[in-house]
Amino acid sequence: MSVTEIQTRIDSLSADIIRQKKVLQNLERTKSAAQRQLNGVLDPVGRLPLEISGEIFIQCLPSRSTPGEQHIPMLFLNICNTWTDIALATPELWISVHVDQPVVNLAGVLDAWLKRAGSHALSISLPPILTGHGIDAVIRRHAHQLQDLTLFHNEANIGLVAAAGPFLCLETLMVLGLPGSDVDPEENTRVTMDLLQVCPNLVECTFDGVFCGFDFDTAPLELSHMRHLKFGISPGHSGEEPLQYIVSPHLETIYLPGGNLASKNIIQFFRRSSPPLRHLTWGFNDLANDWTQAKLLECLSLLPQLTHLEMLVPETGTTSHLVALLASSPYLVPELSSITLQQVYLSTPWYQQLVAAFSLRREKIKSVRIIWPYDGVRRPAKDVWAALRQLVEGGMKIYIGTDKRNYNYMTACSFLLRHSNPILEVYLLLALFLMRAH
Repeated sequence: MSVTEIQTRIDSLSADIIRQKKVLQNLERTKSAAQRQLNGVLDPVGRLPLEISGEIFIQCLPSRSTPGEQHIPMLFLNICNTWTDIALATPELWISVHVDQPVVNLAGVLDAWLKRAGSHALSISLPPILTGHGIDAVIRRHAHQLQDLTLFHNEANIGLVAAAGPFLCLETLMVLGLPGSDVDPEENTRVTMDLLQVCPNLVECTFDGVFCGFDFDTAPLELSHMRHLKFGISPGHSGEEPLQYIVSPHLETIYLPGGNLASKNIIQFFRRSSPPLRHLTWGFNDLANDWTQAKLLECLSLLPQLTHLEMLVPETGTTSHLVALLASSPYLVPELSSITLQQVYLSTPWYQQLVAAFSLRREKIKSVRIIWPYDGVRRPAKDVWAALRQLVEGGMKIYIGTDKRNYNYMTACSFLLRHSNPILEVYLLLALFLMRAH
């Protein structure tokens, strides 16, 4: 055969192969459709009322719904026609979406997902890098439904989302810093404030690792609906700098674990906000800790409604300042009922002053937790244990020890003394013996 004839035969065989592949594809599609039809006939879920089958699907949702054919709820679309109909007729399946990795055609996937939610409130978690055309249009289209938003902080992300606002229904916002990224503190502050400007009705806001400029020239933004403000929920830079640029006159809870801000900035925040703060979690690091007893007194004097105080301190004297103030100033934070103190070095005078403070406030303080970082921390002297026992017998709950082990046996002893059940006494005594043995 000539070269031309051989080439012609090859072309003919290639064409036959293409035709056979198309036939095979058609057969696969026909088989899949028949399988879906059979699944629908045999499936008992399909014979249930839509309200019940839809609720079953809702109960199958994971804590975070992510796009993907093998992930619920998109998996429901691939089982049978009946399941597809149920999934598309149940908008509650689509009200939350968490995108934790790059997605091809993110705008299209996100838009199709959110449309299935109908008019319901939406919760969205966006990936670290927002790429692709149209994502801003999708966010703008659903801005009036957005209730919960999580996104990563960089100029492009924040600028894109802020431009898609306003988000008048947004109640919860979480902004996460991107580790290792080059940042311009002043530009970070500008785009952060732009974002907050279009979220006027926030109730809860979290900043984690969002580094902003310290001297950005802007008037503080009032967030009048804010109730809960958190910083630094993960290790590393907690990113408390945005605190300098906001006012929250109705704030009830604040979480400041990193201690990155100077005392004057925190005091200024509480002074200009005058919040009815009830829960304060406070951490300090050695580099940023400039709290004297006078500054701590000034700060706490601005929080007369405080009921729960948690202070996380390394090797500093801040808790010593606090305990001294509580012992000497009965009208400071008069509503305080729960306190947690975490510190490395605890001396006998510190414990004695602690007892004095609790004795002075025995009518208000109901719960005390003294957390040691490890088992080797110095324990209270016998006279301190005796004084603490009296407080426990008066109804105060006192925990002293590590996160995993309570070395304060007085709580159990006091409970034992107030109950007359002999069997219960035997069990409690045995438990106390075993605790001491370990």
